[in-house]
Amino acid sequence: MHQKTVRSRAKRKQPPRRRGYRMRVYRASRPSVDLPLIWSTQSPTEAWERVIQDSSIVRAVLYRSGRPFQQFRRV
Repeated sequence: MHQKTVRSRAKRKQPPRRRGYRMRVYRASRPSVDLPLIWSTQSPTEAWERVIQDSSIVRAVLYRSGRPFQQFRRV
C-alpha cells in the first residue's frame, strides 16, 4: 500500500514555476519608479521592450525574484 502512494506522487507533474518580475525605471529629471510586480513563467519581454524604446527613460533594471536580471542604460 505504501509503495502505491509513493508511485502516484512520483507521477504527478509539477506546475510551471512562476517568478516575480519587477522593473525599476529611472527618468532624466525624476526619481526612480517601480512598476507593478508581474508573476509569470517567462520574462516579460514585451513590457521590457516598451521600456527600452521610451526615449525619456535613462536607465532601467529588470528584477527576477528580487535580484537584478537585465539592465539597460541609455548613453
